Amino acid sequence: MKKWLVLILAATLTLSACGKSNEKASLQKDSEKLEKENKSLKKEKKKLEEENDKLKDKEKDLQSDVNGSSSESDSDAGDKEEDKDTDSDDKDSTTESKSDEDSDSNSSKD
Repeated sequence: MKKWLVLILAATLTLSACGKSNEKASLQKDSEKLEKENKSLKKEKKKLEEENDKLKDKEKDLQSDVNGSSSESDSDAGDKEEDKDTDSDDKDSTTESKSDEDSDSNSSKD
């Protein structure tokens, strides 16, 4: 009876040890898989951060272009207003000279 009891205990111990080694191997595989996934995610994160930095630089460039062009537009708008004033002055002087000519021709007819 003692022999059978020792045999059952030995078998139980052996089977439990095998199960633990399988569990250990499974955990090691899972650990390696997670490490690989972690590395790939870190690479992707780094790539996305670099892309984000590039886009921020591009945004700054475009913003400075917009700010530069808007200040140029403001000065262009001022130039256009001056041109309009000059054009209206030219039209007024042309109109005045025509009026003078008309009055001269009318006075000569009298």
